Formats: sequence, structure tokens, C-alpha cells
Amino acid sequence: MSERKKVLIGLSGGVDSATAVHFLNASGYEVIGLTLKMLPDAIEKACSAGEGFRVCCSKEAVMEARICAMKLGIPHYVINCSGDFKDKVIDYFIEDYLEAKTPNPCVFCNKHIKFKYLLKYASMMGIDYVSTGHYADIKYSGKYGMKLFSKPADADRDQSYMLSMLPREYIDKIILPLGPYAKSETRAYAEKLGLIVANKPDSQEICFIPDGDYAGFIMADEKSRGKIKPGNIATADNKILGRHNGLINYTIGQRKGLNIAHKTPLYVIKLDRERNEVVVAEAEAAEKKEFFVKGINWHPEAPITPGYVYAVKIRYKHRETEAELTPLDGGRAAVKLHKPERGVTPGQILAVYDGEFLLGGAVIE
Repeated sequence: MSERKKVLIGLSGGVDSATAVHFLNASGYEVIGLTLKMLPDAIEKACSAGEGFRVCCSKEAVMEARICAMKLGIPHYVINCSGDFKDKVIDYFIEDYLEAKTPNPCVFCNKHIKFKYLLKYASMMGIDYVSTGHYADIKYSGKYGMKLFSKPADADRDQSYMLSMLPREYIDKIILPLGPYAKSETRAYAEKLGLIVANKPDSQEICFIPDGDYAGFIMADEKSRGKIKPGNIATADNKILGRHNGLINYTIGQRKGLNIAHKTPLYVIKLDRERNEVVVAEAEAAEKKEFFVKGINWHPEAPITPGYVYAVKIRYKHRETEAELTPLDGGRAAVKLHKPERGVTPGQILAVYDGEFLLGGAVIE
């Protein structure tokens, strides 16, 4: 009898990763659980005092992951990567906001922390594959002649966007067991298995900001001292309409919460760091058709094809839209959307698709 292949799965303390263990077990793998202690102590304490059971990687979540591992009959380990998490995710998040960008920390957490650490410890432990509870899949593409990340069966839960900046060489080492399942099916399996997380609410988007107050979190950091100042809200032709209390409180495409009076709705079209101004305009001027991206991460061995019509997402929950990409020097590309979109935001991730397959991503300039 051949020896079973081993899989190291990231257990976050949520229903998805716990139920993924069951699917891996059922597929014949030998499964080992690993929970990453990512939150610095001060932030973890704040999470535990408030919504600790809803924040992935809090002390409560680690406890729930361990209980689920015991129930599912797999070994479970915990490692501390909070220093790296602060350097690569939290500091990046704060610095981008201070530069008038809108970052996506989850994408870079997957690249710099979650999958990096899973693969590192899998190698150290002699384990063949790594796995997570992401709603995405990995399939062979005949067109590209290789395995690629792909969209899951549950379109409403599609998390493939979050994997767009992972290195190409990771793909063959990853198993994503939730790809064929809907979230409702996952919860149903968890209930049948008697897992304590079966009805646990989904964790919030930004795990290190438990109360959702991004601006307050940034202002409390020492790197922000003296850098957040009030200024004008103005039109592109310099007509002052109101005041803002810091650029970090705004994002491109924003309409609500501007607290200005105007006969038609206005949208944020630019955060001007030099003038410390929030620039607003009517809907048509807030739309953009052409822009640039940097730091391209491309999964297929075939390069980007100029003139080819790809599907792209300019934000995680944004609908797909058609676009053409023209490669430039230095890992950059020019993007031309077929239809103008509102909310093309510096710092956000552009994810690129061809049908069901995720081809990669880049950072919007």
C-alpha cells in the first residue's frame, strides 16, 4: 500500500478551514494543522476584549482551531509570525494610507505570510502540499498548458482575487478543497461533523482592526504623527466646497460621507498629497478608462498578449470588466478598459482573468 501524501493546512479557527480538513481526509490525505499567530500582542489583546471570536488568529480563534483539530483527529501546531506580519502587512497598510493610497492587506498577507509560512514549515516537516479554506480552485488549463488558480463553484464567495499576487511556483504545491462547494454546503458538513465553528460568523475583512476604525488605527500609530492634517475639499478647477480632517478618511470613488452641499452627487477623483486636498467631481469625471499598474505577478508561462481582451477586477468585490493590457518596462503595464469604471484606486489590486482562470495581478498606480 502506497504511503499517503501529507498536507499542511492553515487552520484559522473558522468554519471554512476546519471543514476543508474533512474534505482532505476524505480524499485520502494525511492532514496536519498549523495556526499562525499573526497579531502583535497589543492588537490581539484588543481583539480578545472586543470581538475576539470573530477575528481570525486571535487567541480565541487559536483555541477553536485546536478544538476542531482534536475533533477531526489531526495533529495541530501553532507558530508565531507576528513580527513579520507587522512588518509586511500592518506597516505596509499604514504607509499606503499615509501616501494617499487604498491598500489591500489581505492579498499581501497571503503572499508574505500565510502561504509563505505554510510552505516553509511544510518543507521543514517533509510535507508534500499546503492547503487553506479559500473559496477558489486549481485546475489544468489546456490553453496555457499548466495548472492555474480558477474560480470556485460558489461565485458569491469567489476568493481567487486574493491569490492573484502569489508566486507562480506556489501553485503546484497548493490544494484548495473548497473549490467545488458552496458556503451553505460547507456549513452543513461542519454541522454534521459536530464542529463548534459550524455557525460561527465570518471573520471581518481586516483582522488587525477589530472595530473597523481604520482612521483611528492609523492615527494611533507613531508613524502617523504630524502627517495627518485637515485640508480642503475642492473641485478640479479649485472651487472649495468644504473641509476634510485627513486624506486617510477618503478613497477614490467615494460619494457618501463627504459632508458637502452640491446640486448633483460628487465623487472623490483624487487625493492630492502635495496640496492636502480631496478633489471631487460629478459622476462622469469620476470614471476612468486608462491607467497603469506596477509589480505585475503573472502566472502563465506565456506572456501578456497586447490586444487580447482579458477580464479584470479593480477591487475584490467589484464586477469583472473587459480590458486590454500592454506590457511596459520594469514590471509595469498600461491598462485600457473597454468601459470606463468608477473607483480605479491607487494601491488596490488589479486581478486578471481569462474565463474561469486567474492569470495574475498587479498594483494600481
